[in-house]
Amino acid sequence: MKNSAQVGQSIIAQAHFGCLLTMSLLGVILLTEGLTTALLLLSGTAGALCAAFLLLYWKGKGGVFFVLALICPLLLIIFAQLPTFLALAELVIGYFCALSVVLVIVGQYQKRA
Repeated sequence: MKNSAQVGQSIIAQAHFGCLLTMSLLGVILLTEGLTTALLLLSGTAGALCAAFLLLYWKGKGGVFFVLALICPLLLIIFAQLPTFLALAELVIGYFCALSVVLVIVGQYQKRA
């Protein structure tokens, strides 16, 4: 069984696929409905914050960071104003896009160090 640091490295190594997929889906939403800046800002902030909490957990800083990482998307959906189903899709996709972008940046930084 892998420890949490190994799981984190495995996820970081595959994060570029998440970037490609989520950016493609955001492009489709942009072409069909247009994007909402406030939702993207909110979801991007929550995704980046979740990535930071997961990185702290994977570095062995404590299980509380894992719990905080799990709470981020829940709070995001509770506090966001979602008038349509596409707004919810934009929120979720933006969240995962920001999460994967942060993980790709961390992966690139780790390769250079």
